[in-house]
Amino acid sequence: MCATPVSRRDVLKTLALGTAGAVFLPRGLRAAPSDQLRLGFIGCGGWARSAIEGQVDQHYVAFCDVDEENAASNYAKHPSVPRYRDAREFLDRHAPELDGVIITTPDHNHYPLAMMAMEAGLNVYLEKPMATTAWECRRIAAAAAHTGVSTQLGMQGHSMEGTRLLREWIESGVVGPVTDVWLWTDRTQRNISIWSETLAAAEPRRDTLDWRLWLGDRPDRPYSSLYAPQRWRNWWGFGSGAICDIGMHMFDAVRFVLDTGNPESVTPEVSGISEYTIPRWANLNFRFPARGRHPALNVHWRNGWKDDEQNHPRGIPHLPDEMVAGVTNGMAFAGPEGTIFIPDMRVSRSPKIFPASRMQDVLANRPGKWLPRIKGGHFGDWLAGIRAGQSGGADFAYGAALTEQVLLGALAERTGETIRWDAATMTATDSPRATALARPERRDDAWQPSGDLARMLAKLPA
Repeated sequence: MCATPVSRRDVLKTLALGTAGAVFLPRGLRAAPSDQLRLGFIGCGGWARSAIEGQVDQHYVAFCDVDEENAASNYAKHPSVPRYRDAREFLDRHAPELDGVIITTPDHNHYPLAMMAMEAGLNVYLEKPMATTAWECRRIAAAAAHTGVSTQLGMQGHSMEGTRLLREWIESGVVGPVTDVWLWTDRTQRNISIWSETLAAAEPRRDTLDWRLWLGDRPDRPYSSLYAPQRWRNWWGFGSGAICDIGMHMFDAVRFVLDTGNPESVTPEVSGISEYTIPRWANLNFRFPARGRHPALNVHWRNGWKDDEQNHPRGIPHLPDEMVAGVTNGMAFAGPEGTIFIPDMRVSRSPKIFPASRMQDVLANRPGKWLPRIKGGHFGDWLAGIRAGQSGGADFAYGAALTEQVLLGALAERTGETIRWDAATMTATDSPRATALARPERRDDAWQPSGDLARMLAKLPA
């Protein structure tokens, strides 16, 4: 669980009374000169292409990326937008004129960059996962509640039609109470899988990359192309593997549809344990207790490759194994009367029900739509929240709790041990190793918050 949330109304009341020190209004509450919002981007290579191209109706104030070569193609499309390497300089110069910032960097930099942006009073869209440890997630959520800014975590499926249909169908009982869910992905993909018992060998640094800034608040290590720009997610120092990549989308659907909190336990079977890299494949079983109208639940996670075959699940009720094997990323929600099948990492299309006769019955008597729909997609939800002075549907309170839940799977993969999580004390009750890994290893000179935000965070568990 994350820190006790503070309501936006209470935050704004405190700010208005001036009892929190320096008074500012979150950018979303300031009058905008036009329909365009003024956006900045931290992280402009790779996946950032989608974020940048998706906001062409807005005003681009500035870009920031530590790797000019990786960001070059996106920079070339917007040659008049100022560019920076250092996010601190970017924020110092442009925070007063920004309505929001979109952060799409490697996972290990999510915590310091999101915290810097919120300390500057900026609304923040942050790519998933929220961070690499539960400690960071809780502090990000606490800072968001304290500052009152508009936030959104980047699980695009959260705002899609299919996710809402899935919940409406399950709550109407189309397959009966769901007791088992299967989730699977080919990531880490076969042709880029890395497994190592040592750090990568040092290579000459590229002039276009500021390696010190890329490391952020993490301890020094020599540069290697096996880290940046693409393969960092395979290394525990920078990412948390497939489960905190594709798994964030999938577990978001499970949490949204079935109201799951933290599991009672996560039991792993993995290809091998390394201090440095993720396993080639992993099987995890998340066991959740009964919740209100929902019975106890098992979530079965499969990822990676065993030799030359993807690590697919087998024996899913009502689904032929050959159908499952034909899907790279998939989800299946099983109840006593059938299984809902989603051949995707997000519920981006209308779900299908097996056996086919059950699907025909549902189509003949479709469940009513009662959940609100999101206009403009996931980014649009955040932008609308900025204008309304509220957060998106996947705000940092929701995103922190979801990321912490998924990170328990990463802890099981990393240790090879069953994780039983005490959320109150942020400890794995049977694993001192996992408990230690729930907090990041940071540099002695790592960025630290200041002022009122620092005083608030000092009250949280260390």
